[in-house]
Order: sequence, then C-alpha cells, then structure tokens
Amino acid sequence: MAPIPRHTWRLGLTLIAALLPLGKAAAQDACPRLTDSSAATLLATDARLWSPRDAAREPTDPNVLRDLACTRWALWRTGVLARERPGKASGSSWLEGAATVAWLGLAAPAIAPELAAVVAALAAAEPLTLTREKRFVAVWEARSRAHQPQAALSLDRACIELGERLPTHAARVLQCARAGAAADPANAEWRIAEAHALARLADTAGAWTAWRAALKRSQSAADWERIAEEVRWFATPAEMTALESTPLAEREQAVIQLFDQRDLRTGSPRGTYFTTFVTRLTRAREEFGLRIPRSQAQRFLTGAPSPGGLGKPKLDSEGLGNTDWRELVRWQTEIDDRGIIFVRHGEPDIRNTPATLGATFELWFYTRTMPPLLFQFEEEDFDGSTSPTRVTAGRINEHWCGINVYRCLIALRAQFMSPAALQELKARLREEDRQIITAAMSTDTPEERAEPLPPLLARAHRLWDPVSGEPILLVAYALPWPVPRAADPPLDVDLSVAWWGATQRDTALTRQHVPPPRDPRSKRDNGTRMRHAVGFVT
Repeated sequence: MAPIPRHTWRLGLTLIAALLPLGKAAAQDACPRLTDSSAATLLATDARLWSPRDAAREPTDPNVLRDLACTRWALWRTGVLARERPGKASGSSWLEGAATVAWLGLAAPAIAPELAAVVAALAAAEPLTLTREKRFVAVWEARSRAHQPQAALSLDRACIELGERLPTHAARVLQCARAGAAADPANAEWRIAEAHALARLADTAGAWTAWRAALKRSQSAADWERIAEEVRWFATPAEMTALESTPLAEREQAVIQLFDQRDLRTGSPRGTYFTTFVTRLTRAREEFGLRIPRSQAQRFLTGAPSPGGLGKPKLDSEGLGNTDWRELVRWQTEIDDRGIIFVRHGEPDIRNTPATLGATFELWFYTRTMPPLLFQFEEEDFDGSTSPTRVTAGRINEHWCGINVYRCLIALRAQFMSPAALQELKARLREEDRQIITAAMSTDTPEERAEPLPPLLARAHRLWDPVSGEPILLVAYALPWPVPRAADPPLDVDLSVAWWGATQRDTALTRQHVPPPRDPRSKRDNGTRMRHAVGFVT
C-alpha cells in the first residue's frame, strides 16, 4: 500500500463524511485536521480528551473517541515516541492506541458514521499491523448496529480489509463484500473482495464469475491500477509491459487471457488458476507477511542497503555482498522474498527451514519447474522480522548436501581451494543464482504437485565414448530405500530424464532394484538403517 503523505491537522473542523473508496483511499480524510501538528499540541490534545486522572472511565461519546483516535494516529505518523496513556498499553505504539479507542466505539448501541469511517480508514491504512481476530469480530458484530448507510458501508470496508488476512472468516468477508456491492454497485473493489472470498472458500466458478464482474466494472485508470496490483504477483515482466500498453477498453480481455493461458497449460477448468493465485497469496500474507518500520519502507522498494552500509553494500572477505544487499528489489513491503516466490511457484518440493537445519537460513528447491529453481534465504536487517526473509546469491553451503548434488560438491571442493580460486567460484555461483532469480520472476508454476516428490536428486555429466568419440550423457541417481520388511519385493524406479536448451527432450524408463542385503553380523543392521537405491542412466 502506498505511504500516506503527512498532513497538518486541526481539531474541531467538520469531518469529511464522504464515503472513502475502498483500498488505497486517502484514509487521512476520515479524521479532522490539525493546523499545528507539533508533538506538544498533539500530546496535550490526547490528555485533554482522556485525562490520566480519569483513566478508569472510558469515554463513550463517539465524537470524543473519533478525535482521540485521530490524535493518536497523528502522533504515530509524526514519529512521536510512545508513552503510557489511558486506553493504551505500556510499550504499545500510538497506532495501537488509536485502534483501541476507535474500537471502543464499536460497542455502542448505535454506530456513529464518523467513528465507523475512522475504523475503516485505520483498517485500510495499516491492515498488516492492526489485523486481529478480536477486532474483526468486533467489526462484524457492529455491522448489525450500523443503522445509517454510511456507517454500514464503512464497516463493510473494515470487514474486508481485516478479513483478507483471516482466511477462516472468508464466509463473513463474502457477506460484507456482497453488502457493499449492493450499496455501491459501481465500485469494482467490492467484486474483487467477493472474488477473493469465494476463492478462499474453494468456489472456483463463483470466484471466476465475480472476478469477471470486477473487470467489467473497472473503467478508470485508478481501477486498472488496482487490477494491475493483482496481476503483478504472477505475470511475467513481458506480460506486464504488454498489459500496461493495452488500451483501457481492451484490458478486460487481456487480463482474462492471462488467466486462461495458465489454465490451458494444466488442462484445468476455467478460473482454476485464479483460485490457486488467491489461495497462495492468502497463505503468503499469513506465513510470510512483513511489518517493516515506516522509516525503512522506501529502502526496501529501491533495494538500497541498510543504514549500516553507509549508502553502499558492505562486502565480505571475498568481495561479495553480505546481509546489507538485496538481489530482489520489491515493489511492495507486504510480504518477503519467500512469499513473492511462493505466490508464483507454490509450495517448494523441498523446503528446509531454520528449525530443520539448526541455522539462521532457509533452503528451497523446486524440482518440478523448468529449469529447476533453488534459493537460499537469510535474515535481513531492519525488516521487522527474525525469519530468513531475503533471497541471496553466491552462498556456498554444505546444507545443500542431500538436496542438490551440484551445490553439495561445490561446498565440499571449496574447503580445499585457495582464496583467489574461492573468490572466483563465489562470483560464478552468484551469477548463476542471479540467473535463477531472474528465471523465477519471469515464469510461474500454475499447478501444484498432487503427491510429494521422492527425494531423487541427480545431475547429468557429459562424457565421450573412448572408442567412437561420440558424446554420452550419464545421469547418476540415488533415492532412499523404504524401510525393508522381512521379505521386501524389488523396487521399481520410474525415471524421467529431461533437458532443455535449443530443443527440449524427455526420456522415460523404469529400473528395477533388488533390496539390499542385510548384514547378519552387524548389530546396527536391524532393518531400520537407511539404504539407498543407487544407479545411473546413459
């Protein structure tokens, strides 16, 4: 969401009561403005509206709650250090304090339109920070007490903004979206929200119909900017360039074609990829969401180094960038690099998290893509997270052993290299990783794997027949053997060897492996030791 520009504010002016557009609205218009936004004035206003001496007495006047929420919101936006105040827990931000008092007004017998507008504006401006199930439920229950149309529409907006990140409440969000569409039929945002809710409910046909309705109602450049925000998650750079150059009158069909092409690639019913996309985006927001401090947001959008880098990337001993440098420049600060890749390609075939690795990084490997994609994620400074959120390049890591033969061999050989040779190897590996990142952002994977992929990992080697001189392609493979029983039958291994380049070829064959014998003299060979089916294909 684009940052909201700072404004001066003045208490006592008339509330701008016009209904706010959903999504990227000028949310500050829901609040009265102050001509003096100094910290002293704002703090004095906060103390006057809810005196610390009356901390036990919660305000009930909706106008007081509205002005108090707006004042605390202004304190948060101007960067005033938080302090303990009535209705604001010790150590919490001014934004949390603003939400606390705004939500107090939702317990009233009748919801005031002005206060409902502030609740909707807060939810739209900072959904990642303010989303809580308790707050969503309060908004949902307050809708039945919003007797004025403006109040009801504002609460429908808050319901959608908060519910987008609470997939278990998709049915309620659907009701909010349909109520908003009935009251404001010209606004395409309601149809987009309806399509998302239906997709989260696995109603593919209904979601596709609602999405088509949203496209049909998108008439202005602002509407299509909102549609482009959706498409950008999965479209290739070439597709985005073509869409931006398409006349507005033809964009509806152009967007439909983007989804149809992906459904045709998998032979799926129409609208399947839209449901897949929304499902992935919902999970990415839930699992890979970020809460980047406002002071750092612009740096993440430009790919600039952290303040520790003093304006340029810091280099490690081999001359390669460390955690201050980003290989993937984001266009948004909502989800991290893992989430961006997840939306495009789905669940990785192999994922080793810090918990499984006992380290601070994370490894992903997609074997079903063409070419295969592998990523290493590390922590990043000042992104509000302790998880590995940043994709890196040029890392030599022994943890790839057991995942990728090529990366494992590199890590083993690196231990015996000279410093100069190691630096050259890292530079080459970094270039390979950058090509992988480019390929990942230039493609997408519509289908999910129906069943887990067996950990069959191999790399082709090109040799030559010593007699004829003809080239030979040799592929060595190994996969874990199932735990043997008393009389284990032979194991059939179905192999598919594929390579790509100027031409793409596939070779499928089946090899039968005999169970490895047990060693009766070994006390450790009790039938539970890991065995492998090992072979090669030429």
